[in-house]
Order: sequence, then structure tokens, then C-alpha cells
Amino acid sequence: HRRSGEDLLMKGHIRKATVALAAASVLGFVGCSGSSAEPSPADPTETLQMSADYPVYNTLDEAGDAAGTIVRGKFLDSRVELLYPDTSPDSGDGLSNPQSGVPSEQITPSDMAVVATVSRLEVTEALKGDARVGDVIEVIQPGGEYEQVKYTEEKTVPLSDISSSDILLFLDLMPDGHYDLINPEQGLYTVNGDALTPVTDENSLGLKTLAQARETASK
Repeated sequence: HRRSGEDLLMKGHIRKATVALAAASVLGFVGCSGSSAEPSPADPTETLQMSADYPVYNTLDEAGDAAGTIVRGKFLDSRVELLYPDTSPDSGDGLSNPQSGVPSEQITPSDMAVVATVSRLEVTEALKGDARVGDVIEVIQPGGEYEQVKYTEEKTVPLSDISSSDILLFLDLMPDGHYDLINPEQGLYTVNGDALTPVTDENSLGLKTLAQARETASK
């Protein structure tokens, strides 16, 4: 049968954390593509709350292992995009591609778009991964304002909302070259000198200093 956009949102995700209106599988977008969405000049007239299931890490070492990239950086700017998963009925299986096995005439890509914010970040220190100091990388987070609707995800703090100009991120590289956080609560910190502060209170990893982060990244 045809899978609606809401079904897709419950299956697809921005890498490990599926943006979902109800529940989500911990699986990634396959062949994800994006199209820029011009922000509306008017204030949002509606707010929609999204939720997602994210992998939760019990220890700092687990989080470090999950992150292919750990960087310190400075937020530059952001834009809103609509992301679409792979809609080929012959690609992947029912989990990695919710359209697998569905007749092409029953697939409507416009129903499957996920609103996401793409932030540009200048790398000021590279602790792990291929990113280098001076690189500008793009980090995708669920939510954003599109067509006078504000989409928010309950665990996500947009990079543009963080007052500190110095942040540390535990990231994973997506197939399309964008990055996403391993977990919005355990993968994002503000930096003040050597001190690290998680952006939310729901973080039990005990990561408090850059020295700890550097040691974790070197393992």
C-alpha cells in the first residue's frame, strides 16, 4: 500500500535520529537529497512539534566510538531545506527504504519531505575525523521554519539558538557530505576555556573538559 509522509517520517531520519511525528526507527536516510526552502518573511502562524528516537550512549567512550567526527567550531549561518529519502522501489529493504516494493505510481515524493535546518560551521579544532581547521562543514538538524510553520524537535537545540560562539560537536558524516549529531543531547556542548557544558540537562556522559574530549577522540 502507499506509505504516507507521516509513515516515512516514522521510518526515515537524519542519519541515526529519525525525525518523526510519533516514533522513529534508528536508521538513516538512503540517497538523501535536499532543496533549499526560502524562509517566509512573515512570522510563523503555527508550530508543529516533532519527536524522534535517538541512540543513547551509556558512557563517554561509547559516544566517542559512535562519532566519526569530533570538532570544535563556530556557527556561521543556517538555512532551511526539505529532505527527501530514496524513493526507488527497488533500492534497499523496508527499513532502510520505506518505499521498497511499493509500485512507483503510488509514491509521491512531495508527501515525504522532512523540514530540516542546515547550519554552516567553521572548524576551529579537529579532534577526530577528516575535517580540518578552517573547513566549513554543514550540520543538519531536524526542524526549522517553512511556509509560516515552525517545526521543532523536542530534544534539539538549533545551533543558531546557542549563545556561545564556541561549541563542540560529536558528529557523523552522512553519504551526501552533510554531518549530523550522534544525539542532540549527548553530542553538543558549549566551550568556555577548557570547560564544556552540554546544551541540555539530559546528558549523563560526564564530559566536562576539552581535555576529556581530546582523550576520548584519541582512543
